[in-house]
Amino acid sequence: MLMSRYVADCACDHGCEAARDPFSLPTSTSNKAPNSLQQEPRDIVPQMPEMVPESKILPGWIVQRFGGVSIQKFGVKIVEDIVKASIKGNRVAIVCSAMDMGCTATEGINGVTSQLLRAAQAALNHKSEEYLDIVDAIEENHIRAANELIGSTETLEYLTESITDECSQLTRLLGAAQILDEMTPRTRDRIIRGGERLSCMLMAALLEDRGIEAEYVNVEGIMDRTHTTNSGLDQELCEFFADRLAKRIQECRGKLPVVTGYFGTLPGMTIGRDYTDLCAAVLTVGLNADELQVWKEVDGIFTADPRAVSTARLIPKITVKEAAELTYSGVEMIHPFAMELVARSNIPIRIKNVQNSTGDGTIIFSEVAATSEGQTSPGHPPKRPTAVAVKNGTVVINIHSNQRSLSYDLFADVFSILRRWRLIPDLISTSEVHVSVALNSLFAESDLKKATQELKKCGTVELTRNLAILSLVGMQMKQLVGIAGCMFSALAKEGVNVEMISQGLSEINISCVIKGEDAIRAMNILHTRMIMHQLDI
Repeated sequence: MLMSRYVADCACDHGCEAARDPFSLPTSTSNKAPNSLQQEPRDIVPQMPEMVPESKILPGWIVQRFGGVSIQKFGVKIVEDIVKASIKGNRVAIVCSAMDMGCTATEGINGVTSQLLRAAQAALNHKSEEYLDIVDAIEENHIRAANELIGSTETLEYLTESITDECSQLTRLLGAAQILDEMTPRTRDRIIRGGERLSCMLMAALLEDRGIEAEYVNVEGIMDRTHTTNSGLDQELCEFFADRLAKRIQECRGKLPVVTGYFGTLPGMTIGRDYTDLCAAVLTVGLNADELQVWKEVDGIFTADPRAVSTARLIPKITVKEAAELTYSGVEMIHPFAMELVARSNIPIRIKNVQNSTGDGTIIFSEVAATSEGQTSPGHPPKRPTAVAVKNGTVVINIHSNQRSLSYDLFADVFSILRRWRLIPDLISTSEVHVSVALNSLFAESDLKKATQELKKCGTVELTRNLAILSLVGMQMKQLVGIAGCMFSALAKEGVNVEMISQGLSEINISCVIKGEDAIRAMNILHTRMIMHQLDI
């Protein structure tokens, strides 16, 4: 593959993923990469470099995770203001998401990952012209971005060839899937991660263009299948992956690694779009980094959505549990499982703004660290919740049993149907003959329709749309006696009707379902009454 002339792909002792894939393009070594992009030839089974012992002489690692929107809009700013400042006192590794960019061939679908998902579906539907147009548009947009960002003619030439080569491979994979009339999970993942690979190529070239020696690291072949299990990424596999990934980074020999997020399909586990978060987390653990930095277009985590609540304040520090609950509640940060992996090693995660690189951001830290600071000590309960969040686009299914069946039979039937049609519950409220389920908005309408027809076998089914989930989040809220009553009284006083309530044993979260049209007003009510003011409960 031409990219091997530009930078080095993964070189594991079990052979790289591309070498085992019958649809991979043949490797070409006819040209040489310019200047610091040039790589020495590798043996088929490379010798691992001698590991440099950690000491006070070597600075600590920082892993920086950048989103596709940030790279597209602020690529130069990332290099000049963030990376250059970071490498003065740290060793830095970068993980990138696929870029977001407009594309006329995709009818308004801007995310490259979304475009590639559509291309994969078009290939299965034997719509050759459609998937070819999508890949062509992706190639054109990335080459345009390269021309805008890269100043060196030599670097731009190699980057352009590498983008073309990657898009040609995507076309071949899609064509093979069309011919075979099937697409395995592994092939599908490799297709949709194409945008991520293109993004990392662009970032590595941009770093080189700005005087920072960098190396593109494609980790697709880093997972040894003999270590995979049906349980997905368990602790043992996570430790193995972290160790192997850290060793691969050490091979960069002082160059700044730009790492792709996709590392291979895991049996029994669907990761989907969250490979980048997971890879960044495992890399952080493997390198025993000082910090994982997640760079976005906001200053950090706020007490409410600052676009909707003018009095929302930046939260300087927040626990992993609180941050995870806010993520489930619709606040986009980093995947909860990725946060958990980093927290196990007691490494902080910092959310920062690419447009305000000198800001402190928000630090996400483990419960162990929180207790040591006295912030969540049982003897010192919080005076108010931490944040309020809203998740829009919720649909609620109400099922009322028309039979004298036992409650667990009803529950088993309902949730087996939801699972069969890939409908993910966000909230659940039950009684002996009634089940209410608030669904995650990421579902296909055809699946919802078929599931609704099947659920009618269980009883009367009622579907309510245009709803929102309103969540109040904070550590040890169960110690605030009367907190739920205060929350619902505040909403009732302002005329916000609650459609559904869900409060389990969790001390972190109280949630309810309200009308979508009331969401912003309700968020402002709770923020003013329960976060800005001292609670009178």
